[in-house]
Amino acid sequence: MNHPPARPNWWRWPTFALWMLFFLAGLFPEWVFRELRQAGAVTTQDAYINSHHMITLGLTGYLIYFLYQRGREAGLDTISARGKALQAGIVALVAFLPIQLEQAGQFRNIPVAHLRHLILFVAVTKVACWGYLLALLLRYYFRSGDRVFLEMPLLFPSAHLHHQAGNTSRDKQIHEERPDFSPLEPDAVPCSRRSRDKKAADENT
Repeated sequence: MNHPPARPNWWRWPTFALWMLFFLAGLFPEWVFRELRQAGAVTTQDAYINSHHMITLGLTGYLIYFLYQRGREAGLDTISARGKALQAGIVALVAFLPIQLEQAGQFRNIPVAHLRHLILFVAVTKVACWGYLLALLLRYYFRSGDRVFLEMPLLFPSAHLHHQAGNTSRDKQIHEERPDFSPLEPDAVPCSRRSRDKKAADENT
């Protein structure tokens, strides 16, 4: 079934601009947390939240909820929508990981080689995951619409096993209602009936 591409409208632009604010906060969660606390003149002793990890977890949780709802609206079943939302949430945890990218220029000055390579690898992975999620939202708002969620690969094996179990139970139910039903050879029954009819006609003639 072909879905027509979504047409941009005026409401999509401010919505995507709000997403950009969220994504920028996820790109630099430590810096954003520090600046917000200073802007609000909140001291460490008076703050209810003293960890920048709340930005990472909050953005990840909301993104999972958003993708699950959009997947259901696109026509995915519950298992598929949940699986795709959760795997995108894993990507979001990496994309919004606090590693102080604002100081990326100093990463190469780390004296220990294996630590330097590890931090650079994590930084590159974070930026790649961040770019993937941003491209996903760009496609949703300005190009493919709900189709982007239907085209997302589902990597959780348990979801595929659920679908296989569902198909097996459906075939079993049909077989109980129709003993001559064969899911592997759907044309076998009609062909055999036609053969018997043709043989009976030849005998009559």
